[in-house]
Amino acid sequence: MLNVDVLLYIFEACQESGETGSLLAAALVCRRWAAPAQAALCNMIDLTIYIRDSRNIRAERFARTMQTCPHLLSSIRHLDLEVQDPSLLSEHLSWLQKIPPGGLKSLWLRWEYGGWPPTESESMQCAVIRAPGVRGVRSLSLAGRFYPEVLREVAEFPLLENITTRITRCAQFSAPVLRTFPRLKWACVRADVYAQTHVQLLFPVASSPQLQTLIIVFNVEDCVHLLPSALRSVAPSLRHLRLIIIDDALDRVGKHSFMDEVIQCLPSLKRLAITPGTYSSALFERLPRSLKYLELLPGSGGFPYRDALVAYITRAAKSKLPLKMVAVPASLKRATVDAVISEACEACGVALRVARIRW
Repeated sequence: MLNVDVLLYIFEACQESGETGSLLAAALVCRRWAAPAQAALCNMIDLTIYIRDSRNIRAERFARTMQTCPHLLSSIRHLDLEVQDPSLLSEHLSWLQKIPPGGLKSLWLRWEYGGWPPTESESMQCAVIRAPGVRGVRSLSLAGRFYPEVLREVAEFPLLENITTRITRCAQFSAPVLRTFPRLKWACVRADVYAQTHVQLLFPVASSPQLQTLIIVFNVEDCVHLLPSALRSVAPSLRHLRLIIIDDALDRVGKHSFMDEVIQCLPSLKRLAITPGTYSSALFERLPRSLKYLELLPGSGGFPYRDALVAYITRAAKSKLPLKMVAVPASLKRATVDAVISEACEACGVALRVARIRW
């Protein structure tokens, strides 16, 4: 007879591979199999609240199941929720308020419907965020239209370690309103619109005392001048910084070289990926001794820092620094005139790769 832990491991593997039918059949085998099979079925829940109520059959059935079998609420570990019609939340998501604290580990929340009056929509978002089980999540992803009050509530999450934001609409708020995240270790802030709002969010995120990974993706024009003040507050514990900016203002080489100063505040950095136009040749003289991976992302302009890069690679080898890999734009790696970089990497035992923009 299989141990319960072994059964749970097998059933979770079935759940991850999408074998829902096998789990439903296993839950009917016997009482001993029922509990672990049901727990695996509820481990990861993916729900969408559609605008048309006729499409919410799955949400209705799940709500009835949680009402008749409330013991399954403690088995929900990961929740992927998309809201297209907030007016149906009270009908289809009443069970969310009953998830016990400490059970839910991650929440992906996409809020796309913006037709409701601001006060009502904001109160509905806060109702979701303030649920006792939601406040204890360790990983949170927000995408869509959100209000400042929601972000203030998120800043109060005591156990939050990972956060991803891609907010398409949000009223502006002052940075001091948000507190730093005491346990945050990984953060990704992506902006396709409303750069001002995302920069304001960067202040408490970047200054989180335990932050180790920070990914910034700004696909917004005229946003570069907003970043330096936020990045200067980055915690010295940061290990990985990835800065991707798509902005016409970066076409002029060296116009915005704020990373030359920011890099001096990151003594523990091990991995760095930066967009051209945010640094100058001085960056290569200030890179931290702990750096292992350096990615020079491609841009629309040229790369006038070949000599500075070669000098850095050579200096790293002579000083026995832990540098392992350098990634350069594809056009630079193919150019025969820049074979000097390849020779320097080969002589110093540093791997040379092609840098690509990955979101």
